[in-house]
Amino acid sequence: MKMFPAFNFAAAVAFAMPAGRLRADALLDAALDAGGPLAPVELQWRPALLSSPLPAWAPGPVEATVGSALFPIPARWRQPAIDRFVLTVVFDDTEDAGPVIEWRAPNGVVTRLSDGLGESPAALGLHTRSLILPDAITRDGGAVIVSMPWRPAGLASARIEPARDVTVAVTGASLQPGLVDRSGRVESADELEGREVPPLTGDLRDGPIVEAELAAAIEPLADELEFQVPVEGTVEGAVLNADVMGLEPDARIDLLVNGIPLGEMNPAVFRLDAPGVRIDSQGRLALAGWRHHSLFIPARAWLPGENRVVLRLRRPEAPAGTTPPAAFLKNAWLHLRFGNSGALERLDIEDVPWVPPSNTYTAAPPEPDLSSPLPLVDEPPEMPSVITIPPPVPSAADELPRVIVGPVEH
Repeated sequence: MKMFPAFNFAAAVAFAMPAGRLRADALLDAALDAGGPLAPVELQWRPALLSSPLPAWAPGPVEATVGSALFPIPARWRQPAIDRFVLTVVFDDTEDAGPVIEWRAPNGVVTRLSDGLGESPAALGLHTRSLILPDAITRDGGAVIVSMPWRPAGLASARIEPARDVTVAVTGASLQPGLVDRSGRVESADELEGREVPPLTGDLRDGPIVEAELAAAIEPLADELEFQVPVEGTVEGAVLNADVMGLEPDARIDLLVNGIPLGEMNPAVFRLDAPGVRIDSQGRLALAGWRHHSLFIPARAWLPGENRVVLRLRRPEAPAGTTPPAAFLKNAWLHLRFGNSGALERLDIEDVPWVPPSNTYTAAPPEPDLSSPLPLVDEPPEMPSVITIPPPVPSAADELPRVIVGPVEH
């Protein structure tokens, strides 16, 4: 990975707050009281240099130049509702290392968080990567710096979003969750460290389940892509999984197994306000980054021996004079279930009907008789009046204390 010098922000221009925007340190977003997410801070470089309204948690406006931005981050003790900050950058991923991410502490010390968010030496196109800012260096506040001065036009947008820490139980030792986004998608911890994401390589068997690699490394996805899958045994069902990048939202991937069309692969759900949702130069909605696709393959589609698995791409017609972006595929793998695996053992049981043990159950309480009239309830005694002024001290001649029911006459 290439190393690049820290960017000099001496000439950076701070975005002014929109006219009429209320700003007070004590103001909290209405979403916080309602249990919703806190508003993010987002900067766009394309099609024009624009900034989102400054939310209440932000200590100051974004400082930006062409190819760089500095986002101030508050000290954690000032915003107890925020546990972490997530940075998401949308950029053109080409043969260089991608955007560099740095942290500037209040004392001016700069720490490199990522040497580059790029993922491949190939030109992948519009990409998005997220990074969780480390808790140890952000607790006292500072600023996160996004820079790409060697290719300024490659930056599209950057967003800082507050997040909360929660306790999550995970079944299966292989998954280490790092972030759950607003659409419910789980990102693994290694995807959020600012380094290149490792591919899913190798095959794994766990009882009747086999995870079989088809293509772990990044592959171009043209009109058609074919895999040869040898099968030994009886397949009870399978799921084809793949991560795809560069497709339009209305593009489709058809799946065929041994010439049998099985339908369209299902893309993962996404939100239209996600950082990776962009508007291209033609005014069309585009998606940046990898999107997971999957489809179930029934048992009837599989044959003993070699099987032919084909992905066929269908894209919408591009406007005249334009070329659709290149599409890519990675982490293509099959999740197969085989029969007669011996994972379960047959138990010998006695052919005797089950009898519940005696004195296990207790009689239920009788139902109330709603036909009889309800007993009358005495009204509570009247409460004494509230005394707001002290009564005069009674004399010895007074046989009984007076009850104050009105103003005392002097």
